[in-house]
Amino acid sequence: MLQQLIDAIEALTGVSADTVARPGVARCAVVHGYAGSSVYGEDSNLLDVPRAQIDIYTPTRTDGLIDSVLQLLQDWHMPYEIAEQFYDDETVRIRTIVQLDIL
Repeated sequence: MLQQLIDAIEALTGVSADTVARPGVARCAVVHGYAGSSVYGEDSNLLDVPRAQIDIYTPTRTDGLIDSVLQLLQDWHMPYEIAEQFYDDETVRIRTIVQLDIL
């Protein structure tokens, strides 16, 4: 499911979603898995839930890419939280950090 999410984000942005875009690319989103949890049943895992982070880089806080990514997550019924939004000196863009469980 993580790869499907990466593919969908790439379709929204038109650039690779597995690495931060080169300088000069104003809008992009990067997806990576970083944790997970399991629900254990009588003798096996019933559910494995990977956790992922999406870093959305835009020139402004009101850029439509942010809403497009959040709408995609809503359409796929994936609970998410916006962990942080700030100006990133390193990339010279607004960075919106979205964390989610991939169900």
